Amino acid sequence: MNVKSLYSWRGCLGIVIALVVFCAIAGGIISCNDDNYNQKFEKAIDEGNISEAKALAKQHRLKSSAYLQLIKAYLDAGDADEAIDVYENITIDHDDRTAISPGNGTYSAEASKMLREYLMKHGQYDKAWDYYPLAFSDENRSGNAQSRYAWLSDVVSEMCKKGQQEDARSFVDDQVRWFVTYVDGETDDGSEKLKANYGSEVVRQKLYNQIGNVHE
Repeated sequence: MNVKSLYSWRGCLGIVIALVVFCAIAGGIISCNDDNYNQKFEKAIDEGNISEAKALAKQHRLKSSAYLQLIKAYLDAGDADEAIDVYENITIDHDDRTAISPGNGTYSAEASKMLREYLMKHGQYDKAWDYYPLAFSDENRSGNAQSRYAWLSDVVSEMCKKGQQEDARSFVDDQVRWFVTYVDGETDDGSEKLKANYGSEVVRQKLYNQIGNVHE
C-alpha cells in the first residue's frame, strides 16, 4: 500500500467514524426529545387537558400507549368523533382491518376494540362495523361472513340488553339479506362448509335463538 492510498484509506475511515458518532449523538437527541414530549403528554392527560394532549400527539411521534390513552380519554368524555379522529387521522399508519387479530395486543387491535365497544354501547351500530377485523378488504366477500356474523351477534346482544328484542328481530331480518346475496349463492370449493355455518337461514335462526334466550 503506497502512502497516498494509506492516507486515502485513513481519510475514509475517519469519515465513517465521524458519521457513526454524529448519528449516535443525533439519535440520542431525538430519543431525549421523544421522552420529553411523552412526559408532556402524560402531564396533559393527568391534568385532564385533552386538547393539549391531542396537539402533542399531532405534532410529535409518541408511544403507541399514548395514542391509546388519548382515544380512551375522548371516549370517557363521550366524544367518539374525536377518538375516531385520533385513530383515523393522527395514527394514519394503523393496521388495515385485514391485519388486525383480536386480542393480539397491538395498537390497532386495542384501539379498534375500544372504538367498536363504545359505538356498540351507544347504539352507533353501523359505525361500530368499521372497526371489526376482516378476512378480506372487500367487505362483501363471502369470506367475511364470520366477521359480519360477529358484528350482528354483538348488535343483537346490545339491543337485548336494552330490552329491544323486537327491534333486534327487525335488524336481523334486514341484515340477513347480506348472507342471502353473498353466501347462499356461493359455488366455490368449501362453499358447503361456509353455507353450513353462515347460510342466511342458519344465521337467522342462530340470532333468533340468541334473542329468544334473553327470556330464559
